Amino acid sequence: DHDGAMTITCKSGNTQITIRTEVLTDANGNTIKASAFEGKTIDVKGVVDTYDGKCQIILLTMKDVKIH
Repeated sequence: DHDGAMTITCKSGNTQITIRTEVLTDANGNTIKASAFEGKTIDVKGVVDTYDGKCQIILLTMKDVKIH
């Protein structure tokens, strides 16, 4: 999104998972871009919500994601 929030589509086995982020920043206050997640395996802890009738995980902070 133009403000820095993102929708990330992930796959776990044959299941597609949508992760919606708030604007995420690193320790220096720089906005995290989608490229930080592309092609990587991530572990996410977030809030489960629905949007347009589909489940998604809301990621609020980089403290709740581990990038492998």
